[in-house]
Amino acid sequence: LDIKQYYPKKSPFFKDDKFLTFKNYILALNSLQRISKLAFEINKSENYDYVIYMRPDVLFTKKFDIKWFDLCKGKIILTPSFHKWGGLNDRFSIGKPEIIKLYGYRFNYLEKRMMLISERLLKYVVEKDKYKNIDIKFVFKRIRADGKMDVKDVKL
Repeated sequence: LDIKQYYPKKSPFFKDDKFLTFKNYILALNSLQRISKLAFEINKSENYDYVIYMRPDVLFTKKFDIKWFDLCKGKIILTPSFHKWGGLNDRFSIGKPEIIKLYGYRFNYLEKRMMLISERLLKYVVEKDKYKNIDIKFVFKRIRADGKMDVKDVKL
């Protein structure tokens, strides 16, 4: 992946970041697309009723409510109600396979919109294809590789 082709003129996140946060964002979207291709294209014989996408670095602080599956009808995608940053929380999602593909293939929309904030990109993709988001009260915290909790998640 030639990441530099996606770089904006200056680092959009932090002055001294040297594009590290942006690079991680692009790599995350690319990885998400690759795993989505594996699930939806390579393993076509698999027939899923629902798909759940979740970050691998989270500590769940609330139990999963299986009633959320009942909300996944039609063109609906479920995302957590916190840390939306002007878009939709992109750390967890539930939906029917045909709907949830949007979540996994967001990388395809990156060049067209050059969205610099992942949550806003997810909202754009959902609204563009006329899907509806339902916020769910599902709280969890990100745990970094060193075992420490992300500072933005401590008070959740």
